Amino acid sequence: MPTSETLVAAVVATGALSSILALEVIVGRRRLARAERAAKAARALAKKNARSLKAANRRLKEVESGLAAGAGSSLMDRGDVLEAYALLTKADALRAMTWEKLRGLRDALFGRGYLTAALDVATVLAELSRASWHEDTRDALAANIRVLTGQFWPTLRTESLAGTHPNRVLHVVKHVIVEYENGYTIRTHNAARAQVAAGLDVQVVSLLGTDNPGAEPPSTVVDGVLYRRSPGPARGSDHFDRWLQANVEYVAGIVREARPAVLHAASDFAIAMTAEAVGRAFDIPVVYESRGFWEETWLSLHAQTYGWTDIDRLEAEFGLPDAYLWRRDIENECRRRADRVVALDDVMADRIIAGGVLPEHLAVVPNAVDVEQFPVLTRDRALAEQLNISPTTTVVGYISSIVEYEGIDTLISAFARMSKTATAPVALLIVGDGPELDNLRHLAADEGLGPAEAIFTGRVPHDDVLRYYSLIDVFVVPRKPVEVCHLVTPLKPFEAFSTGRTVVLSNVRALAGIAKQSQSAELFEAGDPVSLADVLADLIANPERRQELADAGTRWVRAERTWQHNAELYVKLYRELGVVLTPAQP
Repeated sequence: MPTSETLVAAVVATGALSSILALEVIVGRRRLARAERAAKAARALAKKNARSLKAANRRLKEVESGLAAGAGSSLMDRGDVLEAYALLTKADALRAMTWEKLRGLRDALFGRGYLTAALDVATVLAELSRASWHEDTRDALAANIRVLTGQFWPTLRTESLAGTHPNRVLHVVKHVIVEYENGYTIRTHNAARAQVAAGLDVQVVSLLGTDNPGAEPPSTVVDGVLYRRSPGPARGSDHFDRWLQANVEYVAGIVREARPAVLHAASDFAIAMTAEAVGRAFDIPVVYESRGFWEETWLSLHAQTYGWTDIDRLEAEFGLPDAYLWRRDIENECRRRADRVVALDDVMADRIIAGGVLPEHLAVVPNAVDVEQFPVLTRDRALAEQLNISPTTTVVGYISSIVEYEGIDTLISAFARMSKTATAPVALLIVGDGPELDNLRHLAADEGLGPAEAIFTGRVPHDDVLRYYSLIDVFVVPRKPVEVCHLVTPLKPFEAFSTGRTVVLSNVRALAGIAKQSQSAELFEAGDPVSLADVLADLIANPERRQELADAGTRWVRAERTWQHNAELYVKLYRELGVVLTPAQP
């Protein structure tokens, strides 16, 4: 077949110009067709290659996800939950985990307070399983986050009361002493009882379902204080926002009936949010009494549970837990919204002011003691014989809940060190129960202390507590140098002062403040058993010094730290809010 060039040459030779143009068209079309066929073949090859590449990438991702899932599972099995979540999210491998592992990861993150991460895992699990219970868990987590971050705040429509009782105070609390007896309920009851003695009409209502779930709301009068226990679902039994709104509506019903002049809420933020919503709706002033920084207590306990020995490192690698940060922020917000705030000491007051509360809106009402309930004691000989404590034995002791941040391990190690050089009989008495009790018994044995030298009673009946106080010559409050202990003062030192004990305190800021104010307590370096051993050795060798401190502490607490004195502070605070209070009758 002649080529196109040959055809063109022949045409030119014959002079047929029009034929030349026709041939050029034919040649162009042929070239175009060949080009189109080549392009089509190239596109087909590219498409094939793209499918192959996509399949290869998909397979590679599956392999990577599988490897990450395996590594994440191994980290979880080791207890390295935060590392596991970081790896799995970076590799986008959550969906490669088994449902069982996802449940475990979700719950472990929630337990550690990493709520955003827990919600992330809960969302994946709900999408994969489409099970209603996984969806409800996800929704409950989301509701918890909405409350803690302030996205949800309970509300009520504005109402007008038909007047208020000018001397009636309604305390809104978590627990009441009718059901529980601890530092929280003891403070509530002693403060309320003292307010009654000062001429106020006092009622106390607990959180919905906290003390009396599912039963009729009984009203009980104790020492002139009307306690209302709230029926209904307990906190945690429903989504937090729904429960909180129900709690607000329940307390609103109490307010319509009681018509108090003041709402006085005591920690934590759920109680403060309830009182704030009700107070705003009825135009009743709200006092928020911050009895502690629960986020610091939470962080201290979780640090011990999960081995977070270096909080700064934890923050640098994973950030601090949401539950800690958000709770700190919502507590500050609750204080800012309250008409007045009460702190337990100056150290707490400084922290609260730093959180945005105006100094003029803050009052310090310290922990105190009922000196009639805690008189100066002499040793109960029958109980001493029962515990094999001889009349000549000097007893170092402590009475409280047995939790890690109380520092009882420091006390045991210090006592063991001191006892080796003591020239007179000594014994250590630990009264109380808690999660650290078994560990402390083992520590005492490891320190070489026998059962006659280190006596652990466990929980004792409340009516017998004074008998155990009477056995103790030197009462030690060995709190550790962690933030919760620096900020919050316990009740125990005041009880020990009142009963005539010689008191030794660790030098955390809150306790150092007590030592400075009272001028009747020895201090030691918090967390340092050598420092405490030296203080104990000096006191045991110097009974005159012990008696001097004990007498001074007893005088101070009776003059400065009584609930009667606190009631005067409360009345002054209420009057600042413009509430007309009936003075106590002579």
